[in-house]
Amino acid sequence: MDRRQALASFGGMAVATTAFVPNAFADGSVSKATIQRAAGIYGSRIADLATAANNGDFGAFVAEKNAFILFNSGAIKDKAKQR
Repeated sequence: MDRRQALASFGGMAVATTAFVPNAFADGSVSKATIQRAAGIYGSRIADLATAANNGDFGAFVAEKNAFILFNSGAIKDKAKQR
């Protein structure tokens, strides 16, 4: 068996073994613990903006933009997507 035949044989085996493997779901952030953790960390950062809101300091909201993004992606999950 030459190199070309060996690679073709190996490639065929690789395709055959991966054809029946179920898809992996990499969204591990749906657990109750990680949702509560995200709500605690980023929710408190958002709640701390109450004084900035009362004073009309919109720059504080811009500075905490990532807290809003991370809160929405980690603490709020769509029930239909949970398995």
